[in-house]
Amino acid sequence: MKKSILLCIAVLSFFIVQAQNHFSITGQVKGFSNNAKVYLNLNDLDIDSATILNGYFKVKGTNYEKGPESVFLQIIDNDQLFYRFIFIENDSIILKGSKEGFNLNSVVIGGKNTSLFEQYEKKLRPLFEERNKITKDYLEWSKLPNSEVDKKMAKIKSIDQERLKIDLQTLNKGINTYLGIYVLYSRMFELNKKQVETYYNKIPKQLVGYSYAKKINSFLHIKPIKIGNLFRDFNGKDKEEIEHKFSAYFIGEFILLEFTSAYCGPCRIAIPEIEKLNATTNGKLKTVSFITDINPKWISVWESLHKSNSIALWDKTGISGPTPSNYSVNATPTYFLFNPKGNLIYTNAGFKEELVEKINLALSKDKQSDN
Repeated sequence: MKKSILLCIAVLSFFIVQAQNHFSITGQVKGFSNNAKVYLNLNDLDIDSATILNGYFKVKGTNYEKGPESVFLQIIDNDQLFYRFIFIENDSIILKGSKEGFNLNSVVIGGKNTSLFEQYEKKLRPLFEERNKITKDYLEWSKLPNSEVDKKMAKIKSIDQERLKIDLQTLNKGINTYLGIYVLYSRMFELNKKQVETYYNKIPKQLVGYSYAKKINSFLHIKPIKIGNLFRDFNGKDKEEIEHKFSAYFIGEFILLEFTSAYCGPCRIAIPEIEKLNATTNGKLKTVSFITDINPKWISVWESLHKSNSIALWDKTGISGPTPSNYSVNATPTYFLFNPKGNLIYTNAGFKEELVEKINLALSKDKQSDN
């Protein structure tokens, strides 16, 4: 009898905890077509979907973390994409807005953490919209005169500086909040480590267990990989779910480790250049691509973009997972070139036209030093 009572208490406690972890978003939106699709995405995975009916929809999910998570809500109506980022814990929140100006002017009504994020994001939304307008045709930039590309890049740089200014203001005002910790996490690779450590040390003890605070702490204890250092081994799975060790690819060849993503514009532009590089090194270079996407659909997309057989590995944990973190990677594409002995001889973040030239130069220098 006593065991039965204890079992009932355990089961009841489980369902209470589960209920506490649930959240929902109810949409009250105007101007959208009936049956327009709504998708709710958490950590690059679609966790729920719905259709709009008479201006209403409801999506829900479960937050297994301690503290709020950032979710991405998309509405697709006649091939048009509308979106909102929402900071949510275990709330039942309401999203109000109209199709016209939805990305900029829709309003989220929820708990304290959701409201703080809403105030913060309201400052960023116009900058995101402006940046998206500039970058939406990124793949076509190669057809533009250099002067036009330079103008676009200068504008993007100005927008990014303004975004960083807003984030630093948020950090200086509220590192003792979930929002402050989330912002520090999103910026930790762009700040110097001393700055990150200074902010981290101001986090109250009751918040250091927050998932993003834990990730910041891990980052602070990782030493960046430098030229001359040995590679850092990791495991990854291929599309057949077969696990491979990165170290197994060091069999007398130079290895180019590429952190990449299927939906990243610069990554897509780099693909033919990297394939050309592999083809012109007479089998002395092998490229291993680590996919930072979480959603399996992007792996198929990534493979479809390649003409030649490529080595693609992933671990389903995304860009904030252990492998990118161990290499201090926070953006794609990022490249690490290792000699056959496993020593790092070149690294580069981002794709530039001279990337192939730089890698060829690094290869030739390393070969000369061995002679």
